[in-house]
Amino acid sequence: MRISGDALQSAATTQQPLQNARIGKSVFDQQRVGVEVTPRFRLDIDGLRALAILSVVAFHAGLSPFRSGFVGVDIFFVISGYLIGGIVHRDVQARRFSFATFYSRRARRILPALLAVTVVASLVGIVLLTPDELKRFGVSAASSLVGLSNVRFWHAINYFSPDARLDPLLMTWSLGVEEQFYIFLPPLFLLLQRSSGRMLLLVISTITLGSFVLAIALSHRYPAAGFYLLPSRAWELGLGVLLAVWTQTSSVRLPAWLKNVTGVAGFAAVILSLFSFDALTPFPGFAAALPTLGAAVLIASQGSATNRIILSNPVMTWVGRVSYSWYLWHWPMMVFVRLCCIGEPPLAALLAAAALSLGLAYLSYRFVETPFRRRRWTNPRVLAFYAGAVVGGLALTLGLAAGHGWPQRLSSVARQIDAAADTSGSGACLANWGVAAPNLSAACVAIAPNEPAIAIIGDSHAGALGPGVRSLAASSRYGVAILAKSSCRPLLGVSVWMSDQPSLQAECSTFMRDAFHAIASNPSIKVVVIAGHWAGALANPLKEHYVGLDATLGSYDGAALLASGLQRSISYLKEAGKSVVVIGDTPQWNYDPFRADLIRSIPARALLARAVGGSVPLSPAPLSSVDPSTQRLNALTENIAGAAGVSYLDGWSAFCSQHGCDFNAGQGPFFIDQSHLSELGAKRALARFKTTAPIASESRQ
Repeated sequence: MRISGDALQSAATTQQPLQNARIGKSVFDQQRVGVEVTPRFRLDIDGLRALAILSVVAFHAGLSPFRSGFVGVDIFFVISGYLIGGIVHRDVQARRFSFATFYSRRARRILPALLAVTVVASLVGIVLLTPDELKRFGVSAASSLVGLSNVRFWHAINYFSPDARLDPLLMTWSLGVEEQFYIFLPPLFLLLQRSSGRMLLLVISTITLGSFVLAIALSHRYPAAGFYLLPSRAWELGLGVLLAVWTQTSSVRLPAWLKNVTGVAGFAAVILSLFSFDALTPFPGFAAALPTLGAAVLIASQGSATNRIILSNPVMTWVGRVSYSWYLWHWPMMVFVRLCCIGEPPLAALLAAAALSLGLAYLSYRFVETPFRRRRWTNPRVLAFYAGAVVGGLALTLGLAAGHGWPQRLSSVARQIDAAADTSGSGACLANWGVAAPNLSAACVAIAPNEPAIAIIGDSHAGALGPGVRSLAASSRYGVAILAKSSCRPLLGVSVWMSDQPSLQAECSTFMRDAFHAIASNPSIKVVVIAGHWAGALANPLKEHYVGLDATLGSYDGAALLASGLQRSISYLKEAGKSVVVIGDTPQWNYDPFRADLIRSIPARALLARAVGGSVPLSPAPLSSVDPSTQRLNALTENIAGAAGVSYLDGWSAFCSQHGCDFNAGQGPFFIDQSHLSELGAKRALARFKTTAPIASESRQ
């Protein structure tokens, strides 16, 4: 998925959330399921697994050539569909299919390594994570154990959710997709077991094609849902199932020369897909067809020179055998490294994490996966054992969540810093992506009859100022209204387009129209604060840019659109009799100062940070630590405010001077990430408000 932010970022920027989200992989079941070793076991499929996991790990480590290495997930889906679909079809046709046998095999294959990683990651998290992080980890872990982590990550993605790259169990989303798929697959085969092979192929083809069409639609309209949820991913597994059924029911066999040709073509398609896409590519849609079809063609080319020489060599097959464990181990280790760096970790540190996780993967395969897969238990005993193990895992992980991350583990300083993230922002008053209506309830528009009030309108940066506005209003005996929406600047006639949130442009237009009308029509609101991340839509136009909503604005460049939209907003409010205050944006940091505070306050993080070799800055930091574009855009907004005759308050100078910029003055953090203020930071940003803006301090009458 593309999650913006990533963040979710797969981010990092997340893909902003798609980069951050494109990180999972499927459960790569070997055909040696349970204690069986089938005669159809294929070395080349292990080699294809190796190709997929190597691309995923390289992508997560930040090796730039593998910019679309996330397609390894899609390759694994095809492999899993082919192998598991083939097993189910064979057993159903032979009238020997058993749900108990099928799910006991699945449990043997998936749960031992997953439980081991979950327990170890929990122990590491107890010494490394903040209470809020550990609480979220517990929820993620519990979701993964019951096969719902894809739903969890889809549902949890919002503007203020943590960077997707910082969730140690994000990779388990694909396990959820597969396990949900295999709930529906056996009943489908059983329903059609008396049908001809042609009818079965027709039904599977129809479902697969429908899912593919849905994936294309969702990847453009609702990319998070398209990326994480089963309906738009089922076609990739269905493609493997279709190939398995065709292989078992068709008498057509490819001649050797044609297999050699298709083997080269399939391999070329897979390799090309590793370098062809990026965070802006809608996924999974048309782009996902390249790696999935390439993988299917390679599987169908059994015996070709490519399959024998490249995929079946001992190194590739060894990596393929440990690929499931490697996938499970590599991501949490990379996340723990990232948590101990204020920015992107050094490449050497991520490669070291990848190498160490490969060693753990071998140990996991040798001493966890293999023994449990070979243990000769009856199906009822297997299911009872793993049910008990899952319950135990849930008790641990839900205990972490229910205990609010066990804050007593950490020092009071670390708890204070962690709590700053919980008290920041405006909560329900900040409309998330997908919401187009401002929250006009008493929680966000707290104005008593006949009392004066102050309102703030804008995006998440305005929302982050909310606690400061509430404090200011209370001290001046004013009511308060907070109307904010993620990524929507408070502009009339101008909206924002984002590549990974296609519906945002229309949402922002509707939200701001209604929010400005609500403010203008409320006679109690005397002062209106306009605030936003002005520079955000100008940094990378391919990912985010301003859009004029009428023909007179369509040809303007970004800065001109910003100026025009802000002028319209000010004029509209002045005509309604409001006093207007424009806030210049606060600093945009080149690293995460909040993480720097946490590293210094948690000993385990500080230790790992020293091992990784990253420096941890102190406050105040040099001016080079912040993005200079904020000052340039603040100068533009100040000029517009001056020309319109309204008040202006510079958010940048509240934290920065010629000597440097503060992100912590000893009482706690001013920022909760690279740009959003904490409650303490919001109060500091507005400390000079009364001397700048027309707000009365008399008591309510």
